[in-house]
Amino acid sequence: MKRKFFAYTIPSVVSMWLYSFYTMADGFFVARGVGPMALASVNIAMPYINFIFGLSMLCSVGASTVTAIYLGRGETDNASDAFMTSMTSLFAASLLVAVCSFAFTGKLAAFLGATPRLDAGVTEYLSIIACFTPFFVMTYFFEVMSRVDGHPRLAAISVALAGATNIVLDYLFVLVLGWGIKGAAYATGIAQTLPAVMLCAHLKFRGRRLNFRAFTYKLSYVLRGFRLGLGDSVTEFSVGAVIFLFNHRVLDIIGEEGLTSYTVTAYATTLAIMTMCGISQGMMPITSYSHGKRDMDTSRRVLRLALITATACGMSWFLISEIFASGIASIFINAEANPEIHSDTVRAFRIYAASFSLIGINIVLATFFSTVERPLYGIILSSCRGLFVIAASLYAMSGIFGAPGIWLSPTVSEAVCAAIGVTMLTRMYKRGGGHDG
Repeated sequence: MKRKFFAYTIPSVVSMWLYSFYTMADGFFVARGVGPMALASVNIAMPYINFIFGLSMLCSVGASTVTAIYLGRGETDNASDAFMTSMTSLFAASLLVAVCSFAFTGKLAAFLGATPRLDAGVTEYLSIIACFTPFFVMTYFFEVMSRVDGHPRLAAISVALAGATNIVLDYLFVLVLGWGIKGAAYATGIAQTLPAVMLCAHLKFRGRRLNFRAFTYKLSYVLRGFRLGLGDSVTEFSVGAVIFLFNHRVLDIIGEEGLTSYTVTAYATTLAIMTMCGISQGMMPITSYSHGKRDMDTSRRVLRLALITATACGMSWFLISEIFASGIASIFINAEANPEIHSDTVRAFRIYAASFSLIGINIVLATFFSTVERPLYGIILSSCRGLFVIAASLYAMSGIFGAPGIWLSPTVSEAVCAAIGVTMLTRMYKRGGGHDG
């Protein structure tokens, strides 16, 4: 079981890391090629990217869970119908979001918190990213479906190719051609087309159990997928929501320079969160399949292994952050040119990093609740972590301690949510949860 768990988890984590790296590449090259305020502009736009990725997770995670459950029961026709129904629905939704986002880019930038000093950069970045929205959305869908189809390594390879392409294009467009923020947006968008096309072609021509075929569209598949995927999608939506809330609070208390410090912290946090998402996504096919076979003993063992792995990774990220905080900040901020911003960033990051040790518990539990068809528990936990508890903690801690309270609030929030998640898991086990669906 351990070998199977890590066979799914390691490629999933690598995929998530690579997604994080090529998302962070925009910030790195913009910061180096344009300056700290341009980096702040990219961060203002980040909640939109989290939103479209969360939209993909809303359908993709739930659809993959439904598909895996049907495959576990040997119902291949239902599995194929669920796959095709979810794919067509998600693609249509992504087109609608792209059109609306492009049409109202200015209003979207203002809503996200663009100040007059940052507005031009934010608007330019968003207008380009919006055009590539379908590729952002469908890439993740094909990635998780490839894992369900039994090709976890292929998913990792496709994302690695996209990441390498994004980094090369960022260097070319931003530093060589001098396109600035616009170049970073084009690099990210173009890179997103590669894994989408590659994985789509694989499922079309070489899918083992899932491929494109005539199907019966059933809205019930979509609704069931939404129900099961909502917990995980809230996790991703929460990343954008937290960035949104922090951006506004940092601007209110510290100012635009503080926004640069938070941007660096947010990038590092995204890498830690994606590690935990990779672990939870690696766990998901096994627990979903086991649940479909009514084998809850295996599901519980896999959950225990995922929690141990996530906690160990969280502690590792915390220690790395404390030891190498200055070096991490220097990747984005030139300490000689901007010494005050650099030192403020290091202090903020070291306080913020304490939350890394608890993030994995909450993300893994939220995913597990969905895979054993207890989506309400997952929704509650993800909503608390992504909106209610973090918002209350942010405003309470910053109101009491000022700027240091901003950076401390994630740790307080994660601790409260971990207590909620463990309580719900204990309650579910006492009731014999997960045996019915």
